[in-house]
Amino acid sequence: MKMNRFLAREKFLASGQVHSDTPLIISESRNRSLAYKVDLHLSKSPKVLNPMDTQEQQTSSLLYDEFQTIIPKIKSFSNSNYSFLLADNQARLLGLYAKEDLMELLKTFNAVPGGVWSEELCGTTLAAGKSVVIHDAQHFCESWQVISYAGVPILDPINRKIIGVLNLTCFPEDFPTNAVELTETLAKSLEMEVFNQLQIHRLYLENAYLEKDMRSSKDILLVVNLEGQIIRCNDSEFFKQQDWSSPFDWYQFFQMNQEQSVLSLSALATAHERPLPFSTDSSGGDLQFIYYKDRIIGALIQMRRQPEGNVKKTSSDYKSQSGKRAFSTNDGMSTVNDAIQNKIIGESP
Repeated sequence: MKMNRFLAREKFLASGQVHSDTPLIISESRNRSLAYKVDLHLSKSPKVLNPMDTQEQQTSSLLYDEFQTIIPKIKSFSNSNYSFLLADNQARLLGLYAKEDLMELLKTFNAVPGGVWSEELCGTTLAAGKSVVIHDAQHFCESWQVISYAGVPILDPINRKIIGVLNLTCFPEDFPTNAVELTETLAKSLEMEVFNQLQIHRLYLENAYLEKDMRSSKDILLVVNLEGQIIRCNDSEFFKQQDWSSPFDWYQFFQMNQEQSVLSLSALATAHERPLPFSTDSSGGDLQFIYYKDRIIGALIQMRRQPEGNVKKTSSDYKSQSGKRAFSTNDGMSTVNDAIQNKIIGESP
């Protein structure tokens, strides 16, 4: 079998012809790797984040946190012949569970936290968007042919977008027949852990809104998650505008500020109001980060209402036409328990 895979790869590289036994996902990846001009003789990933950047990525990653929680599950039904790697949706390695010789081999490849394993760099299908198995000689780069792996995408439990990849890697002779099923089971477990945390985050966002709403004026008040989605708002018309801040990149905005918070943890100690990042009008309102366990999970936004007939409705100066009832993406949700109502705005509990 290995010889057949080797001959199929050699045939493809020599003539571009695809052997009938070659999975489509692998042949497509090989074509892209050729287009990217990936070096067939790479000995390791050519890109590695520095230790500080790696720590920032891990600290700001909910996925990495939940990977730590499932390591006991990994230990319970795997053996020292397997390694599990966690990557984000940009193929940056965040977490690794491995032992003995396999760990040493992965280090020589830069297949450790901080390593970047995107297809355009390494010819891998780590972020293929679907479950994939690559055996020994099926790898585009020769150096990776000493290992086999099964990679499974990890999906956001709410919007179903790919947020990462879980990868089982081992020597070809140790590769289990149920590698995909095993990795998919762990990936689903990760998704469930992420979902549970997102539900907790939502409770904190809701309570931050309620606490602020009790003392806010006639301004528009809303709370958003990390995607800029409105979770709750005191204006029914504004609440309908889920594209209210388009094309502002909320993910990048929160990521950048989370990384700055990692560098200066004192920034988490006190509430801090800042100008609206999507508006050039400094008097148009303010934004306040909401934290959970030292991580930004969203923001409270307060926007000044404009006098009627003043300016056109935009994301930064919207004039409401309705009353002040709060609207939520989960409008029937009851007030959450009192234990998490204490000082969650702008500080870490």
